[in-house]
Amino acid sequence: MNLLEYLAFGWKYHHILWKKTPGFSGKVTTLNYVVHENTKDWILGAKARRLSRYSNKKSEVFYSATFDDLNTVDAYFFLHPNLFIRALRKNAWLLEKKCIVMFTHPEFKNRFSALHRRFVLNKAHKVIFLNKEHARLMLDSGLDKSKVEIMHLASDGDMFQPHDRANGKVCMSMAYYPRKNPDLLLEVVQGMPHRNFLLIGKGWEAYPAWSTLSSLPNFEYVASPEYEEYPALYAACDVFLSTSKLEGGPVPLLETMLSNLVPVASETGYCTDIIRHGKNGFLFPVDADASSVIPLIDKAYGITANVRESVQDFTWQKYSNKIDELFDN
Repeated sequence: MNLLEYLAFGWKYHHILWKKTPGFSGKVTTLNYVVHENTKDWILGAKARRLSRYSNKKSEVFYSATFDDLNTVDAYFFLHPNLFIRALRKNAWLLEKKCIVMFTHPEFKNRFSALHRRFVLNKAHKVIFLNKEHARLMLDSGLDKSKVEIMHLASDGDMFQPHDRANGKVCMSMAYYPRKNPDLLLEVVQGMPHRNFLLIGKGWEAYPAWSTLSSLPNFEYVASPEYEEYPALYAACDVFLSTSKLEGGPVPLLETMLSNLVPVASETGYCTDIIRHGKNGFLFPVDADASSVIPLIDKAYGITANVRESVQDFTWQKYSNKIDELFDN
């Protein structure tokens, strides 16, 4: 670590700066999946509970807001890199445990720059990336290659059941962030008065053009539903639209494809790994405009393939068992 890096963030880790990462030498039998308590009822919380449920170890989900109150177990799985960053600053003893971190997406800010994250993630046992693109980005920043695992996430095929498509709605499932490209979403809805759109999410009232979007006659918004309500909402839709400029997943891609929705998604996250353009969905560049996206949505209604078949092997059980194997190695 050079002087500039030390002044920028290294001083926060003076208690571990020159320590090696001994890890956990024994057999991992107890495991906590760690998430922020604010995401308990959102996607990350649901994801943690499913991974814990299928683990072969003595596992539970741990919710925290401060990360100075962790349970003492053999190993920890952090479902976001920022959670591990905060926890390591307050708990030097984590170096003596096995920690695996899920790298959701590379949203680097001054507080947690790429170099900052590289330093901390090199202290983990493994870092799971949801796609190859983001793994390459961190490897270029200096992440140890031995830390890298690429796993495309999973979903619940029992919870999300397929339905026959019959001119249903276009579904968007995402919380509001600028990186979700809300302006493109608005332009698409405005440009397709012959289609009905359903947005499932939270925080969209903060979108500056929310009054315009919410007043459109072909637009419906369901705010912060319980996760158990999602299957019924998806069942009313035939096409899934993701306009994001930056994603690790997105998580709803697998949920909706299991529900037999045809995806139309930007080329980010694992969309390019899962969607076969023109076969089980459509892809468009992250800088595409509405005039490019609208024809793809109309084409999606002509897809006859069983979309579910292309993703039905992405189960939580297989994903959780793979995580168990990483902790054992």
